[in-house]
Amino acid sequence: MKKLFFALATLCVASVYGQTNEGNWVLNARTSLNFNQVTRKLDNGLNTLNNHRISNTNLEISGGYFIANNFALGTTFEYARTMTEESNGDELTNSRLAFVPSALAYINLGNLNFKPFLSAGLGYGRSNTKYVNHTGNDSEQKQENGGLLWVLGGGVSYFVSQNLSVSFDYRYTCFGYKVQDVKVREKGPGLGLGIGLHF
Repeated sequence: MKKLFFALATLCVASVYGQTNEGNWVLNARTSLNFNQVTRKLDNGLNTLNNHRISNTNLEISGGYFIANNFALGTTFEYARTMTEESNGDELTNSRLAFVPSALAYINLGNLNFKPFLSAGLGYGRSNTKYVNHTGNDSEQKQENGGLLWVLGGGVSYFVSQNLSVSFDYRYTCFGYKVQDVKVREKGPGLGLGIGLHF
């Protein structure tokens, strides 16, 4: 009986380690709360326009393939939305879709279930902004902008079972685009919680 229990325990441990081995796949779903600072500068870089801070939540779906043990390359699809109501009742709604090729590296510290990781990505984002003026004639203004988006982060994954992990991470994101002669940067940290399927 002891031999059987030991064999099963060894098999489970090997399975947990094997989920980040070369040739395996990972599929992640993640949500996060982000705290961004929005800066606006004229093209000449000398004049800074009005800056403000925003917070938003986003949803992400990502997939990756382990090209080496503990190292995966993949793609992330992100959706983020922010709605701000100003003191005069006007509303500003911003939504963003992003496609971000990314890399994920696990760090093996010898713990059977916990694995720290680092992540990085560089891709393209598209922002849609709608401004509703309630103080005048309820007019609407819409704007679409696209630009480069990069992200750096790190966290830890807990492997609940052979095929399931739960992750907590910290990321820093920067999204830049141009509106006429004004350069806009949305950048800041975020805290995220994710679930991963390994197969």
